[in-house]
Amino acid sequence: MSNESQVETEADAPQGRPSPRAALFAGPFGVVAAVIALGVIIGAAVFFAVGSDDTERAAFEPRSFEDRASSQDAIAEWRLLIDSGAIAAALDGTELSWSELEGMLERLPAGSPVYTGVPNLETTRQVVRQWMITLALEDELGARGIQSVAADRQTALDETLLGDPTFDETTPYGVLALDTRTLTTTLGRAVDELALAAELEHPEYLCSSHILVETAAEAEEIVALLDEGADFATLAIERSGDGSAAIGGDLGCGPTIGYVSEFSDGAREAGSGNISSPVRSQFGWHVISVRTIGELTTENHPEMTEAQVQQALGSFEPLARDRIANDLGTEIVDAAWERVAAGHTLDERLGVWDSSVRFIAPPGAISD
Repeated sequence: MSNESQVETEADAPQGRPSPRAALFAGPFGVVAAVIALGVIIGAAVFFAVGSDDTERAAFEPRSFEDRASSQDAIAEWRLLIDSGAIAAALDGTELSWSELEGMLERLPAGSPVYTGVPNLETTRQVVRQWMITLALEDELGARGIQSVAADRQTALDETLLGDPTFDETTPYGVLALDTRTLTTTLGRAVDELALAAELEHPEYLCSSHILVETAAEAEEIVALLDEGADFATLAIERSGDGSAAIGGDLGCGPTIGYVSEFSDGAREAGSGNISSPVRSQFGWHVISVRTIGELTTENHPEMTEAQVQQALGSFEPLARDRIANDLGTEIVDAAWERVAAGHTLDERLGVWDSSVRFIAPPGAISD
């Protein structure tokens, strides 16, 4: 069975080779995936839904708004902080004052917590986080010789207005939101261009069947039964939890980059004509029958006809270029987050940076 016959829905796709929607960067990188990777939401009505209740409001102490003597007292304290010129956050020498931050909080997109003179700290942390990653991404792209062009900003504005016709790019937050989306547009364009120019290696293909079970013990039992002479297809029908069980676990033939890496690595280690040791992936435990693995030729994969090989070669290029773009985009975004982790400073009232989740944790949430 050729690779082209495999189903592509998430529910039905064989679980050694997930569908394009089964992983974050399974499809072309583009703007949407870039925004997801950055972890920011731009100009949407659902912006900052977390922490929008009045009971979550707080002045700059680890106690609730209701604990304050009055809302006027809280507002007065906030005004003193703003008027002092104090810095809320900085990244590699670029500073964001509390006054500038207030300007952003005053005009967030529709559906955001309404600014009433005292900040919603959860919202404030998310705005500061977005400000930091936007600066870091700009620096990381610049360090790689990648610059935004006018068309990137126009595309970002058009797409933002399409999602939110009330978006105002002239407000302090509007400027930040458009900067963020422009950079993600630039990122998507740049990695697509670099992927298109990349020299491709001849694809490695895998023709295989597998049995998917939930535990290592079950997988070891399957291997033992096969060693004793059990029929692989029969065991797959009886024991496999994957959708391919009905056809004896057959996954057909496909490029190794189309499978989760653990599966490809396990098949590669086993080699053509062999049964793999139990392989663990996000789906469970696999026992893989590797019929053939190697460069895509009819000599290496005799179950494929010359026509199938030529068809596969034609379909491989976009898949390979998508993977290059995805990997490069992920690399750049990860490097930008590393810049945030290494170069930030935060007012202690905001909290502390938690690199494990790439978020600003409330004061006292992370122990030394």
